[in-house]
Amino acid sequence: MTLSQDFFLVVPNYGRSGSDDAWETIDAGYIELWGAACDLLAKSSWNLDGNLIEVQIDWRPLLARHKRSYAVMKKLTSVPRDARASDSFHRILEEFPRRPSRVRATVSLQDDSSKVMKNLGPQILENLLHDVFLAMNISQPGSCDFYGARITNTEYPTDVSLSNTNFDSSLDVSLHHGWPRISTLELTDVARWYRSVHSDLAQIPNNPMERALFAVLHMAKIDATAVSVVWLFYAFESLLQTKPGENFATMVARICLLLDANASQASLVKKQMRSLYNTRSAIVHGGYEVIHPMHNEILDDRVDDVYGRLVELTRWGQAFLLACIQRTIQNGWLFPRFSEVLDGEPIEGPSLK
Repeated sequence: MTLSQDFFLVVPNYGRSGSDDAWETIDAGYIELWGAACDLLAKSSWNLDGNLIEVQIDWRPLLARHKRSYAVMKKLTSVPRDARASDSFHRILEEFPRRPSRVRATVSLQDDSSKVMKNLGPQILENLLHDVFLAMNISQPGSCDFYGARITNTEYPTDVSLSNTNFDSSLDVSLHHGWPRISTLELTDVARWYRSVHSDLAQIPNNPMERALFAVLHMAKIDATAVSVVWLFYAFESLLQTKPGENFATMVARICLLLDANASQASLVKKQMRSLYNTRSAIVHGGYEVIHPMHNEILDDRVDDVYGRLVELTRWGQAFLLACIQRTIQNGWLFPRFSEVLDGEPIEGPSLK
């Protein structure tokens, strides 16, 4: 017997969470990407304990939201700067999408127990949303934002809340500094790679890349905090296959090797990763300047400086990490492998003969 139930993903946000730099090109790319997702990511299936589970999702509400936002941005940028205090300009601002988008998802399960569907359906959908979130943001960073999202039409709504901030900030680093290069990848390529890396409904990772991706998901659920630095290094150590606490130089060398960094780029990696590594050491071993959980700069103006340094460091770390993941996909690998090569400096000078 096949049972089906409709759920709704309620998404309050859309698009990029940071700056609007290069918005016309980037947002147009997001529209194209969500158009592809409406076909490519519309249906998924798994086999769980001998039962076939299928999920169908209609992503068109999010596509429509991106299109509307893009149209409003075009209107806004056409208004002369000296007219941006006018009532007409503010009326255009009111055209931005404000209501949450409702995405319908149908979960079908071959089982004769409605109780199984009631309990398992939202969990299957939530797992799939994590997969979609990663695939979309690896393909075009910042394109998928589930921050504050919930699965409804259940006994108790399920919070999903995956923020695209880390992907968006990585894109900003690339736009402002030119390197590491954050690319746009075809969703078909990313989806095929992701299905090979991630083992169906696995909740425990089975390979280095899967461990790194799980760490990325953990970071997407929290703000920039000391914990996010720890997750960053877990991701690097997993992806680059270095032992916890192993020689810092090995990690830097492998990042540079994977990204094909030149001398100046390698120097940048070493500088930023050294600062990040020192912060991690202070967190793990003591000495880190812990901020109150409120992060309230009004009550204490020192918060801005301490928090700002942490955010800037994690931005660089996230950019290096995302660039490494994208480069792995571009190379046609599930995950990179590293091996030692023995070499030596040749002898120069007169012969002994």
